[in-house]
Amino acid sequence: MKIEATIKTVTFYNGENSFAILQLTADGKNVTAKGVCPDLKLIDSTEKAKGLSCIIEGNWVKHPKYGEQIDAINITINTQGLFFFLANIVKGLGATLAKQLIKEYGETELVNILNNNPEKLLSFKGIKEKKLKKIIESWHKYSALKNLTEFFANNNVAVTSSLLLRIYNHFKEKDAIKEIKENPYCLTDVRGIGFKTADKLALQLGIDPYSPHRIQALTDYILLSQASNNGHTFVEYNDLLKLMQEEADNINLEKLIFVLKNILQNQDKYYIDNNRISLAGYEKQEANIERDFFERYKKINDYWVQEEEAIEYIAKKENELDIKFSNKQKQAIFDIATKGYNAFILCGYAGTGKSTISKIILDFYKEHFFKDTDIVTCAFTGMASKRIREVTGYKASTIHSLLGYKDGGFEYDRSNPLPYKVILIDESSMINLGLFYSLLKAISKDTIIIMVGDDAQLPPIGEGNVFADLLGKEWMPKVKLDTIYRQSQDSVLTYFANYIRQGQLPAELPPHKSSNFKDFAFIYKDISNYWQLKKELSDKQMQEIREEFYKELQADFLNLIKNKAKDLAGIKKIWDIQVITAMKNTPLGTKALNDILQKEINNLGNHSITIRGYLLKQYDKVIHLKNQNMKFLPKSEYDQYIKEKLDLSDMYEIAGDKRIYNGNLGLVLNIDEENEMFSVIYPEPDGENTVALYSFDDYHNIVDLGYALTIHKTQGNQFNYVFIPMINGFYIMLSSKLIYTAITRAKEKVYITGQYSAFKKACTNINKTQRNTWLRVREIDLMEN
Repeated sequence: MKIEATIKTVTFYNGENSFAILQLTADGKNVTAKGVCPDLKLIDSTEKAKGLSCIIEGNWVKHPKYGEQIDAINITINTQGLFFFLANIVKGLGATLAKQLIKEYGETELVNILNNNPEKLLSFKGIKEKKLKKIIESWHKYSALKNLTEFFANNNVAVTSSLLLRIYNHFKEKDAIKEIKENPYCLTDVRGIGFKTADKLALQLGIDPYSPHRIQALTDYILLSQASNNGHTFVEYNDLLKLMQEEADNINLEKLIFVLKNILQNQDKYYIDNNRISLAGYEKQEANIERDFFERYKKINDYWVQEEEAIEYIAKKENELDIKFSNKQKQAIFDIATKGYNAFILCGYAGTGKSTISKIILDFYKEHFFKDTDIVTCAFTGMASKRIREVTGYKASTIHSLLGYKDGGFEYDRSNPLPYKVILIDESSMINLGLFYSLLKAISKDTIIIMVGDDAQLPPIGEGNVFADLLGKEWMPKVKLDTIYRQSQDSVLTYFANYIRQGQLPAELPPHKSSNFKDFAFIYKDISNYWQLKKELSDKQMQEIREEFYKELQADFLNLIKNKAKDLAGIKKIWDIQVITAMKNTPLGTKALNDILQKEINNLGNHSITIRGYLLKQYDKVIHLKNQNMKFLPKSEYDQYIKEKLDLSDMYEIAGDKRIYNGNLGLVLNIDEENEMFSVIYPEPDGENTVALYSFDDYHNIVDLGYALTIHKTQGNQFNYVFIPMINGFYIMLSSKLIYTAITRAKEKVYITGQYSAFKKACTNINKTQRNTWLRVREIDLMEN
């Protein structure tokens, strides 16, 4: 069956797989159709699909609840012709002006004008420079997306609408198809595209399966993905071969080895030692870091006092704070004060007083040797740097801000070092190799470095494990704090975290029961008689029971959050509450929970928009996903422009550029539907808050909802109230490091809801997997210098 219809509304659209439910009008009757509609990905907002004609191919079916509807095999929207483009794609043009343009010039001449002489349209009534700019941008985008869609379809490569948009945004002004044809493997630089997708296209385009170009692309992809996904800075040769065979289907091992050996001889790109294969840059960075710290260790500075004076200083601080330091806390202060270290590690678990001792160490340098302005603290995230500033009272910033990111690089480096005498690096355990190396390059050899961190937390996102590796060096000056301090008898969070760190269940938690403390709650939910049911029922029946349980748990989990939200006023119910979950999928993963929490928690704004099937609301909590320069304004300037009634496209023209980093959390301030833009405010620890400007294209591409985040995405941040779902379905991700990191993100209270058996596994499963890093496995000849 095939019918022609007009779209009334798009009631549902999944931007990932293009599945849609459409309300249509056909022959004067209302019709419902469901099926895949790839043409919707050419339209920024599903609102713009209203009134468009389409062809539906499929079969009539009777739904038990909704009655007769079409189960569509194919839904094709009439996206051909200039009228569709001008009326539905161009920002702020509309159907009336579109008809007038076509009537004035004709379609053929208008296409010629858009391609070759768009300024001619300025003579047309209703089009000024601002509107012309939008027309040109939209024309280029529409043409590029349509060409990309046809290119991938012709080469039998399936690409979702979200990925298509990411590819378009990745190449920007470049000719994407030309770039991809020249090197299909450049697609692996696009988030969400792996080697297999790029390789399928490359083989379709005729590349030799054993060409050096293909094998090198495969080698680079594995080394880079092992670094970014698993933190390894090298891969064992046999593991490399195995991974290559997994990524490239039907590859002959003997032929692969022959080509690979020739490729690995490129010593500028690769480094090989004892059958360990690495990108040369990783080895160089780790070797330089080790040499740098060893040189600092060998050199004694002049900023120390006699032992008696150090003891007096410690006693004075105990009196001032009215506390008694532990032996290891005293040792850390004493060693810093008497030994003239140029680099020192202060390691400690949650609740051991790292922040307090950090302040006392910095106070020592200030009281005896330096001015306030000679001392700075920094951390990877804005929240962490804000916290260390509040605790110590010293200047703080993110590492990126400290280094002064500018024009694709950092302002401060080896030739222009940072102007400080003491630099304290908080949350050092979460800094990856590349950033650590950049920071160290910018620190003078005469500057004192204090690294503070917790090696029980997850290692950094990305390559390397510098903090833990340096902590393992015998020669590295360090103290590890291990005495846990409870604020009160009913405050158990750090106390329980210490149990979990050691792979133990907290002793005070009774099995298979709910417990509630001042700062920790476990809400027990499980499937009744699970093991008995498992014996009696089929796998399919058990799966149905688990799915029903997950739905019930999701509802209970949501009610728990909503009850806490009632206690919080205004924006605090969005900003102070954070859901942390182990996985992205399942009813209790980030995808499902973000959608639900957005609808249930955020009722503050008065503006929302559906973009390619994804809802965006004013005051949504969002997370930036990619290190990228964005147009930005200081908050005070932004507020002034809002008062002056400037729209976001006007602001875009006068805004500056600022690097926004992966993991930054912010709130949506305004949505400019006409210009298809929205603004996000990001808190800044060392100055005025930043407002970044985004296009609708960026949503679900480089910025996404942040109500629910994976554990890795929350590293370095803390939130007043943390909610964690706990189910056996997360078993692959359950480990003591993960749950320790998750619960220590809470400042006021953590709520864990779900199955006791899952929580038990998370607490007791000590993952002993180590990262393959040169800094850990190798002792370079440090005496050579």
